[in-house]
Amino acid sequence: MNAKDPFRASWRFFHCDEHEIFEADDAEFDADARRMAVAGFTHVMTFSNTHFRWTFRGEWPRITEMLRRFTAACHRHGLKVIEHHSANLLYTAAAFKNTGDIAASRLDRLNYWPDIEKDSDPDSMFNGIRLGSMFQIDGTTGKPQQTLYTSYAMCHNNPDYMRLYTEYLATLYAVGIDGIMTDDVQFLADGYAACACPSCRRKFRERYGMELPECGEPWKKFIADETSPLFISWKKFRYESILEFHETIMRHYGKLGFKMLRPNFAATCVSWRSPWGGIFDTLPALDWAFIEHCCGVIRYSWPEFVVESVHCNMMAKERRIPAMSLYYPERIDDQRLCWALSLYCHHRYLGDPAKAELFDDQAAFHLFENAHFDQLFKGRQIVRIAIFGEAAGREIDPYYNSRTRDVLCSLGQAMTMNNLPWTMTDGSDAADFSVIVVPSPLMSDEQIRTLAASGAVLLWDEFAGTWNLDPVAPRQPDELDRLLGGAKIVRVPHEQLSGFYYKRCAVKNAADRDPVNCGEPGKWRLAVPEETAKWREMTGFVASFLDGGADIAVSGAPDGLLVSAFYDAQRPEMSLHICNASGTLVHPAAPGFGSVDTVEFPALPDVVVSLRKPEAWRSRVFLLAVLYVEQRGGDGLVVPVRNNGDRIEVKIPAGLMQEFALVVVRP
Repeated sequence: MNAKDPFRASWRFFHCDEHEIFEADDAEFDADARRMAVAGFTHVMTFSNTHFRWTFRGEWPRITEMLRRFTAACHRHGLKVIEHHSANLLYTAAAFKNTGDIAASRLDRLNYWPDIEKDSDPDSMFNGIRLGSMFQIDGTTGKPQQTLYTSYAMCHNNPDYMRLYTEYLATLYAVGIDGIMTDDVQFLADGYAACACPSCRRKFRERYGMELPECGEPWKKFIADETSPLFISWKKFRYESILEFHETIMRHYGKLGFKMLRPNFAATCVSWRSPWGGIFDTLPALDWAFIEHCCGVIRYSWPEFVVESVHCNMMAKERRIPAMSLYYPERIDDQRLCWALSLYCHHRYLGDPAKAELFDDQAAFHLFENAHFDQLFKGRQIVRIAIFGEAAGREIDPYYNSRTRDVLCSLGQAMTMNNLPWTMTDGSDAADFSVIVVPSPLMSDEQIRTLAASGAVLLWDEFAGTWNLDPVAPRQPDELDRLLGGAKIVRVPHEQLSGFYYKRCAVKNAADRDPVNCGEPGKWRLAVPEETAKWREMTGFVASFLDGGADIAVSGAPDGLLVSAFYDAQRPEMSLHICNASGTLVHPAAPGFGSVDTVEFPALPDVVVSLRKPEAWRSRVFLLAVLYVEQRGGDGLVVPVRNNGDRIEVKIPAGLMQEFALVVVRP
């Protein structure tokens, strides 16, 4: 295996909790590292009960020593180690009121941390600085912000915090770690309540020449109008200040002579506007981009996860880095679906399962992936449709959660369900596509000109381009028409490109059968026939603008059989990635929906996939199609293939696949 190729990296988490910190010896760490290496992992990311690292600052030397010994063991077995912790969260005193709260549930043994509650007191001191003086302040109350994690959040605009935190990071680099992931750098208060601390007020005044309102009612009135010049400047300031944190960290370790591997992930970037979604697109140093598919029952939440994966692909393509999917499966059926979805999306799979024995299943994945690496991870997607979406415009858009995302999520899920290949573009590769759907109201003049010059048919939402991004201001219709001069443009009513879409199916606990949409009010539910019919209508409308029709057509398959296609730019070879998610978005045997509902992977009938050949291989005749599944190891099965002009048809006979199949097609 080429360890220098980041696409060949295979990741796993390793939990460094109380046992590892206080009890494990070097021999145990060596055995752990050996098992991970033998199973095919190459990169290890630490995770710990001490994730909220500032809470445990009294034990930083002990934690760092554990990390030194663990890193040495991993290096003996050829493993890279990336330290991962929350850069700015620490528990509130309320987190320790009873064992049902989040802090107690995350810690194996509270008695190992006798000073933990005292060290979470805002009035406690650290290196001469009062802890609470570095907290983000909730502008609606004037008090320290308390997040959904029962935690306070340090403000990365506070110079004392940045000095103390970078001093701590220097001690971690010194133990030999290969990379760092500084997690949770965001404003986590509800809405736009944070941050109203003196550091943010001063920095905002210096940069924008405006004053932020006083805390309390003035602040509430301020954040109620997302279209005011002051609020828009405030959103830009928040965005810029988070980005500046990551730039500071990068400069810091570089100045010390270290080169850190930099993976990072976000839980949602496009499914709803979040405090961290836009920053994920623009991180200054990123070697791997993986999307965290969390907070939802996997069986019912995967349509939203796929949309997020497509966005991650856009980032990875632009940076030429691997895209990855992070899942938290509870059972082997969960994990098999996670892995199949990852491969369908052209992602490496990173699984942190609830049960350690599921890592044995991941060892089997590695054997299959290594045997078919180029066909699984190095091909170019056969895709001619993109949805435009750009980070800064998405972050500032006052209508994103209420309107703009409806096009991306609904149309994206519609095309996914109907096997119409699609991706996202920020405009940098606009010329690669035949059709670009444009829902974004906030766009710069340059972005509009780039799309207009791309040669693609632009399906232009009625609200798209109605605001200028730089500077932010309403754009007049005649100005938009001038910028779009010469474009192949089809103006589309907003409702024609939007409709129902699945959100993450969130449950309270394993016994809960009454789920809600994660992060938003409303009960989670299945699509009704009228909604799936509109999906087909939307998909057909978009595909009608493609010369030669849709790139993929699937016949004989049940709903939920997902097919993506890729080609090798150097040789005449194509591959199909087929994920069997059929039977997931249906009512289970028990009433309601819950996390205990298994994924059955029902047997499939004969399925025929019709694939449009890529332009480079349009005249080639393809005579051989071989199907590979993990259950058969390296043995492939020849399946029928037929050439039909500029298309090929591949037949997948009944009963040959369970959760995933790779089909490789050659002349």
